[in-house]
Amino acid sequence: MHKYTISYACTIHIGKVREENQDNFYIDGRIAGDENETFSGRLKYDKNIIAICDGLGGEANGKEAAQLVAERVKQADEVVKKDEAIDVHEVIINHLTLANNDVHEMSKKFGRGGGSTVNIVYLDGESILSYNLGDSRTYLYRKGILTQLSRDHTPVGDLVYEDRISEERARKHPQRNQLDKCIGMPPRDSPLREPHIVGEKIHADDILLLCSDGLTDMCWTSEIISVLSSEKNLERAIQTLLELALQNGGKDNIAIILLSFDAGE
Repeated sequence: MHKYTISYACTIHIGKVREENQDNFYIDGRIAGDENETFSGRLKYDKNIIAICDGLGGEANGKEAAQLVAERVKQADEVVKKDEAIDVHEVIINHLTLANNDVHEMSKKFGRGGGSTVNIVYLDGESILSYNLGDSRTYLYRKGILTQLSRDHTPVGDLVYEDRISEERARKHPQRNQLDKCIGMPPRDSPLREPHIVGEKIHADDILLLCSDGLTDMCWTSEIISVLSSEKNLERAIQTLLELALQNGGKDNIAIILLSFDAGE
């Protein structure tokens, strides 16, 4: 039984510039389509795996790569739900490895590159376990403070992580989108490069945000905090974040998941 009731809202949008939507996500048994859509609900199970996947925009098969990753995440979620005693970490790592192999094999088959970021969050009703490869992000919003749980796997992300440059300077850095970890690595990089992993206990009224860089490249951290602090309705909050990203340029596809944790009845 959940210690917390977990509600969610999700949205995906092609943005204002791209010709194809290469973002995807998985939550509550559902993989996003490639059309603009928004939906919400409440997680029904004690154990849940959710994810954001951002196909690499410079790769020909980015859309297909993100779809393959979302499908493997869905399989991992189904496995975890079936077995109370299963090692969740092992399941997630195994399915990330399978996703990596899927994407690499697809690239070989079509003779064109493919890749995707992935942010996975495992929820058991009491805690959060965050995994990521790439530069899509997972944040925890708690009492007015927005903490990034994920780590940007870019040279610029390393500089920010080490407090060597500011968010503003990182936005303008020529290597800001140069990934050094993602799904789709060739066999020479096998086994799968280690994802960044962080665990957190859930507190009442926490909000979890997963998003592609279509949001974070268009919106400052202060703007995101302002929305999350002023709008407690998840559907309205996610719509406001999407509108901000579009108003600020909408230069990439946008995928956002918001989850809130309320004390269970």
